[in-house]
Amino acid sequence: MESPDRRINNIESLVAKKDFDGAKAELEKVKKGKGGLSVHEGELYYLESLILYGLTRYQEALEKTRRAYEVLKHTSRHRNIAQVQHLLGNIFIAIGNLRQAEVEIRDALASYRRVGDESGMADAQNKLAQIFFIKSEYDRAIQSLNEAIDHVRKIKDHGPMLARAFGNLGRVYLLLGDWNKASKYFHDSIRQNEIVENQTSICRNLLSLGYIAQLQRKFKQAHDYYLKAYGIIQKKGLKREKAIYHEYSGELAKDQRNTGEASHHLSFAIHLGEEIAPQSSLLCQSYRILAQLQVNAGKLDLAESSCQKSLEVSKSLSEKLEEGIVYRVLGEIYVLRNNRKLSLDYFNLSIGHLEKIGSKFELAKTYLEAGNCGVLEPQDALDLLKKAKRIFRELKVNYCLSLTEFALAKAEFQSEDYDRSIEFLNRSENLFKGLKTKDPEAEEKLAEISTFRQILEKVLSEKSLSFENQYNIFKRFLSEVEYKGIQDEGVNRSLEILAKRIQADRGLILLEDGEEKKLSVASAFNPSEDGKTDQIISSLVSHLSDPQFGGEDPTDAGDEFLSLTQPIISTTGESDLFSENGMKIGSLLMIPLKTGEEVKGILYLSRDKNGVLTKSFGQNELNLAVAFADVIGLKLTEIENKKLEEENLRLKEQLQEKSAFSNIITQNSEMLELLWKLSCVKETNLSILLEGETGTGKDLIAKAIHYNSDRKSKKFVAVNCAAFPETLLENELFGQSS
Repeated sequence: MESPDRRINNIESLVAKKDFDGAKAELEKVKKGKGGLSVHEGELYYLESLILYGLTRYQEALEKTRRAYEVLKHTSRHRNIAQVQHLLGNIFIAIGNLRQAEVEIRDALASYRRVGDESGMADAQNKLAQIFFIKSEYDRAIQSLNEAIDHVRKIKDHGPMLARAFGNLGRVYLLLGDWNKASKYFHDSIRQNEIVENQTSICRNLLSLGYIAQLQRKFKQAHDYYLKAYGIIQKKGLKREKAIYHEYSGELAKDQRNTGEASHHLSFAIHLGEEIAPQSSLLCQSYRILAQLQVNAGKLDLAESSCQKSLEVSKSLSEKLEEGIVYRVLGEIYVLRNNRKLSLDYFNLSIGHLEKIGSKFELAKTYLEAGNCGVLEPQDALDLLKKAKRIFRELKVNYCLSLTEFALAKAEFQSEDYDRSIEFLNRSENLFKGLKTKDPEAEEKLAEISTFRQILEKVLSEKSLSFENQYNIFKRFLSEVEYKGIQDEGVNRSLEILAKRIQADRGLILLEDGEEKKLSVASAFNPSEDGKTDQIISSLVSHLSDPQFGGEDPTDAGDEFLSLTQPIISTTGESDLFSENGMKIGSLLMIPLKTGEEVKGILYLSRDKNGVLTKSFGQNELNLAVAFADVIGLKLTEIENKKLEEENLRLKEQLQEKSAFSNIITQNSEMLELLWKLSCVKETNLSILLEGETGTGKDLIAKAIHYNSDRKSKKFVAVNCAAFPETLLENELFGQSS
């Protein structure tokens, strides 16, 4: 005949396997043979409460367990007392009374220690770790778990308990952000549980592995883990695990922007949570995720209500992690309500809680949200974003790191440090491009980056033309040799100095060539080989007509010149502006060369994508180039004026030669006498009247007098008197009185 103790062990084993019908049947057998023993009565109360606890009927279980303790507390059955105290601790955890739960578990640990029960002590330490975990006291949780493992290793058949300890360590490291270590412990736990066929524990570990994949935005992998876990849930009828499955699946759907599916899962999770334990961590997490979903939908009043429900439970449980996250969500709500004070208060509360418990990932998310919300001063925002960046880089969460780099670009833009803004923007763009095939939101973020880049580049261009351009008077920024080169030498030297100063790989000065208005190279620094310069010119013509550059689809190169009224900067290191010609340009500047309001040419500078310096041009380089463009424009004007002066001189010399007395060839005595008289009067200030028939050379003689006199450097204006009416001619010749 089977002993009562053996049957009691069988009932405990059946409850552990969730076979509650079998446990009830065995309990009935024990009741029929109890023999009225008071000690057995206490044990029976304990077994009844154990089954009720497994069925999540916590209030009934609590009543039965207290009766069991009242019967056993005055006996010497320390192991049975420890089991009852342990069960009381479990029930108090389930209903959210963590303070009383810790008291009961510590009492159980002391009772197990009296009888040297290593297994019981390991269980008690494991349960203490769970309490510390819920309270977000992760260091204490790890310490308790390590002590539990020490006890477990002293037990002969320690596989199941070791599996549980590994799984719990995994959960602690998950929230600490050490996801590699967490994954290792979860997989170790699954291997141990597979040996003993503990499907419930395998299910929990699969859910946790899915959650890690979800945090890393490996959505398909997370979905696969959840499906595996759900198969076990359905097969075993696991109610608590089902609530966790719906909570995690709801958050996964939220992250994938599937609002309808997320709402469905979260409603189910909340319903199960309220049915199982209205004051458990299950409920506060589900309400918090629901609040985030409602914020995304713009339902701020509902979101705040969900936050308050979550906060009420998390405070009652002393669950600091959830409390800290809820404060972050409330901060987001008050940002959207334009309430700067309350949003800052909630963000600070969130940061304070999360920094204290050391939950890296959630803390970094709060740093990012607070730094990117627009309510902080620029420097304060930058400080928080840099902290977020360090954590995300450490955790290797590239999506969040990309968001942080983008937020830093916007914060530096607000601080007017445009070069730093470009650096962060390029890093963010490169990271998101690497995520395009893995993350559905990457393409959307790239579009946002492109829009912001256009705004940034427009501001850079406007700044370069304003008084904020520190290089407008830049003698102090150049060496004596460089400045002398600009002063004394031509545009070639100026272009060379500029290109080297801003570390450009290539530079061109392009001018309109004649009436055809074609582009030609007036000066070149490091010109392209194999005809590539012509390709650059061709690409410039096509891109100047792009609406992005302010063009209006002109029909010829000259129109494009006229349309370029302000500098153009392209900062992108990936978008190849000249790909159709096989060029590899990483960043470029184009500045109109003006004389007054007229555009005479273009100053072009570029960095090759694979050049010595792959970094984009920034505000400083653009400012210096704009300042140099003014100098080059002046030099071009000087060159043009010099050409006109030389042409004028040449024409004058031709005219003087043509009008000289020695060039008037004649043998007529009267004409020779006239030339002699002219040589006598040419230096006087007297008016000279020339008379003669049409075609006798009066105009030639007049020019000869002018260009052989001391007035030859002044203008000679010929007036056709035949065109004057008589009254006006009289006034012009003899003056008039008023």
